[in-house]
Amino acid sequence: MRDFISPHQRYTIKYAQHSPGVNIAAVGTIAAEADETWCAEEVIVSYDAAPTGGRLTVVVGSTTLLDVDINQAGAQRFRLHGIHHVDGNGKMVQNEALVATAAAGGDTISCTVTVIAR
Repeated sequence: MRDFISPHQRYTIKYAQHSPGVNIAAVGTIAAEADETWCAEEVIVSYDAAPTGGRLTVVVGSTTLLDVDINQAGAQRFRLHGIHHVDGNGKMVQNEALVATAAAGGDTISCTVTVIAR
């Protein structure tokens, strides 16, 4: 995970990327931090060939924000525009990890996942 300070805003941008190899799920994780909330901005997933059972899941804590099938090769970008997890009172939930998982693509297929949050 890497931190970047936005030159135009007063927040830190978090970035995690994972490229594990052939037929292994890629998991990009932005770790939980005390008194912090994560707003998912963008997720990029890429398979090097059309996957068998390709899928992208984005989760904050135990709440799924995005769950989509991926059936083609190449990079696919999902702009999430600051989606986040809120409690029953509409308050943003703190101290939860943000995890983007690209399912294993098949015997000879590798994938990469990148998650960007603030």
